[in-house]
Amino acid sequence: MPLQTDYYDLREEVQRLEERRRELAADARDLDPGDPDRQELIQENNDIEAWLDGLVGVLDPPAGVSIPQFDEVTLAGLTGGEYGRIEDTLVDAALDRGDDSVGNGAQRVHLVAKGTVEAPYVDDDAGYDQRVAAAAQLPLGYLKWAEDRIEAMTSVGNGERESFETLLAASSESDDSDGQDAT
Repeated sequence: MPLQTDYYDLREEVQRLEERRRELAADARDLDPGDPDRQELIQENNDIEAWLDGLVGVLDPPAGVSIPQFDEVTLAGLTGGEYGRIEDTLVDAALDRGDDSVGNGAQRVHLVAKGTVEAPYVDDDAGYDQRVAAAAQLPLGYLKWAEDRIEAMTSVGNGERESFETLLAASSESDDSDGQDAT
């Protein structure tokens, strides 16, 4: 049983992501080019651009490209056991090949296959291997977007804790003030 599920209208998602890109551009505009915050905004924009390529690809596939066309999907977060089975499946497959590493690309495909609740690219009665094969045919940008959404639903923490960078900056400020004389 999935932790959380969410329905996505992909046309609305494209609009939401385009709006987020505009917000990122406005936020980055006033920051110095070397500012790490600006670099984070640029990276978020780059991620969104890749997702948009994939979403637009499934909404309106280019002529001659054999990918399913669809405009809605329901995705779900995975339990620890489901996620663990994916990792075990990938490690077992790598060991069968005589390889000792598992790439993120394969994990992404398996994650999307397992985290897809309802979509035209999977049949309700499809087995796990069939679902993986179907997900593997999707555009990379779509897989990256779906992976991000599934990962967000897989995490049950509130995500409200301070980032490591914020803690590091606060620690540096504290160290600077501790070293000054109070005269």
